[in-house]
Amino acid sequence: MIGFLIRKTLISVLFVLMIILIDFITSIVYFKLPKTEFTRANFLSIELISNIIIIAIIFYISIKTKLFTIHNDFEITKLKRKYIVKRILTFIKVIAFTAIIFGIVIHYSDVEKFSIEKNLTLLSFFVTIILTPITEELIFRKIILGMFKFNLKTIFYGIFLNSLLFSLLHYDFLNLDEYKILSVFILGIFLSIIFLNYGILYAIISHVTWNFLSFYEHQISHYLNSIFQDGSIFVGMILILLMFVAFINEFKLFLKKYQNSTLQMSTTPTE
Repeated sequence: MIGFLIRKTLISVLFVLMIILIDFITSIVYFKLPKTEFTRANFLSIELISNIIIIAIIFYISIKTKLFTIHNDFEITKLKRKYIVKRILTFIKVIAFTAIIFGIVIHYSDVEKFSIEKNLTLLSFFVTIILTPITEELIFRKIILGMFKFNLKTIFYGIFLNSLLFSLLHYDFLNLDEYKILSVFILGIFLSIIFLNYGILYAIISHVTWNFLSFYEHQISHYLNSIFQDGSIFVGMILILLMFVAFINEFKLFLKKYQNSTLQMSTTPTE
């Protein structure tokens, strides 16, 4: 078991290093072009190219190896009406849960430190809200966490590891902010639960929702404070209560799902 965890941990770290390396190489090549300056548009262009390369590599590895499978998750199949309704309700629930978590983070943080982009352009919308969440969810939840879906112990370790790597990748080491790394770590745990309960598509939907709300964090923070005029503590208590109820429900679903599945597994990883 220890050897299994060490091997999977090293593979997980390598995937994160791959992201960093591709971003770094893309940046160097891009700024070697004549008359290229460091602007927000150029930065988004680099992110666009990097994400496309990473996603292409992920799907290539998925198709050519047995390390993980991704392409099957995006196959469209015909669904009966009751399953369509169920998916729509799950979609609404995931978005609502994401909004509650986001509200808590915004309420208890300095919104200036969590801003992604003030001006929502078509490029920033596509890269920041659509493409980046897809890339990150494939890496951190589908691949990294997916490698630890053996039993409850390995799953809990996988949740911790992918959330830690996720928060470190987003951490600004030039402007040390412990609250931000903690918030992103909690977000990683939340996205892990969504992935384990509902699958990668819903984890992507949740991440897309989070990034979209980040564009309007100032307005959301002001709106929350304007609704609850009795004080910020009351706002926080309401949000935390809603989050607690939702999280308990999701955690119970997670335990029910994976306690039953582990009964069919052997006691030792085969890898």
